[in-house]
Amino acid sequence: MADQRQQKLTQWVLNYTREQKIPTTDRFSLEPLHGDASFRRYFRVCIANKKLLAVDAPPTTEDTRAFVRIAGILAQAGIIVPVVVAVDYEQGFLLVSDFGDRLYFSLLASDGVEQLYERSIVALVKMQSIKNVSLPCYDERLLRQELELFSIWFMEQLLTLSPTDEDSRIVNECCDLIVQTVLEQPTVFVHRDYHSRNLLDVGRDMPAVIDFQGAVQGPVTYDLVSLLKDCYVTWPMSMTEEWLALYISLAQREHVLAPVSTDTLVRWYDFTGLQRHIKVLGIFARLNCRDGKSGYLADLPRVITYIRDVCTKYDELKLFSHWFQDRVMSSVSQSGWYSRES
Repeated sequence: MADQRQQKLTQWVLNYTREQKIPTTDRFSLEPLHGDASFRRYFRVCIANKKLLAVDAPPTTEDTRAFVRIAGILAQAGIIVPVVVAVDYEQGFLLVSDFGDRLYFSLLASDGVEQLYERSIVALVKMQSIKNVSLPCYDERLLRQELELFSIWFMEQLLTLSPTDEDSRIVNECCDLIVQTVLEQPTVFVHRDYHSRNLLDVGRDMPAVIDFQGAVQGPVTYDLVSLLKDCYVTWPMSMTEEWLALYISLAQREHVLAPVSTDTLVRWYDFTGLQRHIKVLGIFARLNCRDGKSGYLADLPRVITYIRDVCTKYDELKLFSHWFQDRVMSSVSQSGWYSRES
């Protein structure tokens, strides 16, 4: 049964068809699609033989104006993004083009996935080439605000651990090192969730890109690590190394990235990934504890593996690595959702 906002969205779409003098049938309805981690909801609708998505983006939680603005910036740069057909900012309703169901995530076992990811790196470099746009900065305040989600939601709420002063000291020292390393990087246009669930194969030389409304000006490796250390899929190191080499070649050719040693870039990549994955532990825990979306717990073991791999790689992270193993993993391993990746 449709809820109140869905009923209002349906009426808004019907009003649009009448204003545009588009005939509709008595069976006109919105077909709900699976949800995501936000409060947005998506509904398929066919209008004048065109497949569109009706989007419910509650104004209290979602920034529709940012979506429309950034869609225009990306489209102008040659990135394939949804076309905004109609929008009501006050109600938080949109009609946008529908790219279908060929999310990268649904194609991971298909032949040709390597080519899809090569295309996504081409699109990433094109996106990072965008200049002279006003975006929020991925600054120290935001980086630390995100890292705090780990203690609040993962440790305290999900694991029911009460951080001690020593816990806080070790976590804060690690966060200081992460923030320092992230902020020393060149800054570019950052999507912030550039991964397999936000890229679609549309049969062209680049993927379609969605869920970009949180874009910022931030570290050059952020979207790269989102893509290659995806929270929803693990790639063999040999493949990620090839894709990393392709990115370096393209980014330097397009002057997105100045000549820099591979060791430096990999360090940036690893520490940026550490920031993202520590944050994600908090976000996925919050989705479970606050929003009742328990499905994200199944992906926590992968995220934990990313964190542990980076922490054992760098001497300056050894203290945090030992603490994470002794203090956090002892509680994690007792959790019903945890299973070690092979």
